Amino acid sequence: MTTDEKSPEGEDEELPEMDEQEDDAMRSLLKRAMASEATPPPEKPLLQEVQRKLRVRSKGKFYGDGWSTTAVKINYGLIAVVMLLVVALAYFALGPVGMSSK
Repeated sequence: MTTDEKSPEGEDEELPEMDEQEDDAMRSLLKRAMASEATPPPEKPLLQEVQRKLRVRSKGKFYGDGWSTTAVKINYGLIAVVMLLVVALAYFALGPVGMSSK
């Protein structure tokens, strides 16, 4: 690097030294942050509570159908399979009309 080129800002600056008290405070902060004890989960899941509150306030206009609030996703899978069968049946019933047996 030549003397004419400027170095990026902050490259030549050195970090300030931390004294022992700040060092200990940082260590304890990191230990608390990395602790394996997590906060206990809420008694009622937040999403269900929000959906329930919206359903009550809107008098059933939102989340009143029960489909969007269920935790079981088997209903969506079952509907997807049934719809695929209906589409396949409609394809074979309406699609290949140009075929003929000789």
